Amino acid sequence: MVDPTSAVDRVAGMSFLRRHLTYANVVATLALFLVVAGGSALAAKQFLPKNSVGTNQIKKNAVTTAKVKNGSITGAKVKESTLGTVPSANTANTANSAKTAQSAKTANHATSADNATSLGGTPASGYLKSGQAAGGALSGTYPNPTLATKPVVVVATIDETTQLQASCTHMEDAEVTIAVPSSGTITVVANVQGALGHLAGKETNIEAEIDETTTKCDAPFATQSEYSIPEKFPATETNPQAVVLPVSRSFQVSPGSHTYYINGEGSDPGTEGSGAFFTANLTATFIPN
Repeated sequence: MVDPTSAVDRVAGMSFLRRHLTYANVVATLALFLVVAGGSALAAKQFLPKNSVGTNQIKKNAVTTAKVKNGSITGAKVKESTLGTVPSANTANTANSAKTAQSAKTANHATSADNATSLGGTPASGYLKSGQAAGGALSGTYPNPTLATKPVVVVATIDETTQLQASCTHMEDAEVTIAVPSSGTITVVANVQGALGHLAGKETNIEAEIDETTTKCDAPFATQSEYSIPEKFPATETNPQAVVLPVSRSFQVSPGSHTYYINGEGSDPGTEGSGAFFTANLTATFIPN
């Protein structure tokens, strides 16, 4: 049931509002609202100007993942020490230092790596490590090993005239002796200076070689040195032609002392002309195996 008294009161109230609700009242009320709203906006603008919100105004954990723009955080903004270990990397163009990599398919360049399974497809065992002991013909350690047995060089100079015969002739005192500590190769090089006379109508020649004895000229043909004057040339018996005969020969040797000799042959001096050796320089060099 409706209370008659309350209804009368509401009617009386509405009548009072209609009597006092004028155009001036409405305009004044609207103006007051605009002033209050504008003042609030102005106050907000005065207290929070553009770019005024800093770290102190942001609550902890207020900026969530959803609030961060994709791709907006660059490498310079990331503190690397806070990152965990990268489990794998298909490609790494440059790494200044990497102590351990669980998985890496390709690394174009690494300044320092404490441990690498392979390099250029070759396993780590295929490389020599600095400080590793050398072996074989080398001694010391890498990267600067030295020869375990160093080369030996002996030089001899002979100034002795020897008249050559048609058979094997040893140049007097033309020899070199070298002692070696191990197996290896001895190479003997010599320059022999001589002279060759010539009789008209006869071919004359002079030949030098390096041998292991003084009585046997058995050097391979490729190691001999020969000079000849054709038979059609004028006679030079009274004015022999000076010649230089370079010779060399290598020998496989065992430890010990080895002597090598300069031998030679010439035309028969009685019927074909004359040949002679004057001086010789010999160098014997040993290279260990």
